[in-house]
Amino acid sequence: MEATKATGITIILTTQKDYPDWIEVIKTTAASKGVWKYVDPAGARPNIEATTTPVLPMRPTPNDIKPSANATPTLYSQLDTNQLEELRNRQSDYDRQLRAYDREVAALGELRILIQRTVASQNLIYTFNCTTVYDVLIKLQQRFSPTAEFREREIVDRWNTLKRGLQRGTEVEYWLTQWEKAYTDGRALDIPDVTGKRPYRDFLTAINPRTPGFSDYWQNRLISQETIPDFYGLIQQYREFQASVPNQKLLASHGAFGPTLNGRTPEGKRSPCLCGDDHRFSKCPYLIPQERPQGWKANSTKEQKVQEALRSEKLRDLVEDLRRYAIEYEKKEPELVPIRPDNL
Repeated sequence: MEATKATGITIILTTQKDYPDWIEVIKTTAASKGVWKYVDPAGARPNIEATTTPVLPMRPTPNDIKPSANATPTLYSQLDTNQLEELRNRQSDYDRQLRAYDREVAALGELRILIQRTVASQNLIYTFNCTTVYDVLIKLQQRFSPTAEFREREIVDRWNTLKRGLQRGTEVEYWLTQWEKAYTDGRALDIPDVTGKRPYRDFLTAINPRTPGFSDYWQNRLISQETIPDFYGLIQQYREFQASVPNQKLLASHGAFGPTLNGRTPEGKRSPCLCGDDHRFSKCPYLIPQERPQGWKANSTKEQKVQEALRSEKLRDLVEDLRRYAIEYEKKEPELVPIRPDNL
């Protein structure tokens, strides 16, 4: 059908895992043609025959306008001027209803073809010997619609896979979309993994090896209970971050301080800041000018230590990211200057 061609979406119903997405595409296609009301397998059906197929309209006759007193039908010649006008109006309505009926019948036929084209060959048996499209969808729902327990387990498995980070060969955009989909599915079932701050922590942990500057910035805001976007907004921020810095180096570590996870070593100890203090890079007044309180003065020993550390190109890239985010998201005005060992 045209709606499916326009979206370019093709989902083949093979197993229970495919059903939720597959039925949504079928729903979108049917709704675009105005026939979902006839085929919705979850819809209430007080009268199956009357609600699963379009009703053929009846052509109005003179007898509808002027009922005959006997068994003989009323003739056109027996209608006065006003009655003839009323008959013409009803016939115009009938013509519109008939065109709508023809469109719906054609749409249901196309929908049935689409269903069979998007059902795996071994599952076509569930589409046979069905009088209506509604009957087809009921049989497929009974066979493939996953139970709540199965659906929850499948979503949790997907979420845990995403938490392990971007896998080699996977496109970033596809990976981010999978985060959004798993989050949406999990919220629909109130799965604990995607409630509260958990999804934020999981996502930021997953991207930390690649983009520690972005991860540290938002982790810090999360810990400080500062205003943050909703989960979809956070994903979108990351998309824009990737797009805005096309040549950025994706860091797997904090340079000489070894691999970290949200500012901690694999042993669970916090990596020291470049200045030697026990705080995140994003909170260091030597690295981030916006973190300097009024009257702040640098310690020459710590400043020298920071300058020496920033001879590392990777660390300079990281701090550039942190500084840029401090300006952009805190809405502060200081000019962002390039970081060099002799220029803090």
